[in-house]
Amino acid sequence: GERACACLELLPGVALGLEEVAAFLRDKIAAYKIPERIEIFETLPLTGVGKIAKNELRALLASDPANPERGLPVGG
Repeated sequence: GERACACLELLPGVALGLEEVAAFLRDKIAAYKIPERIEIFETLPLTGVGKIAKNELRALLASDPANPERGLPVGG
């Protein structure tokens, strides 16, 4: 099955770390709703009409499942 992963694209000039995102989520939502993984991308893949290309995003995540440079396993 699939597991929850948060994929973020930051606005230009915004500096935000993975730990900051995880801490924010822990303060806002129930623990069981927190994604198992958080990824920050320079740009998210988009379709021709500007929607997030989920299939491409899944392929990117599957090809690099535990890259510590980009992602953070959040845990519980």
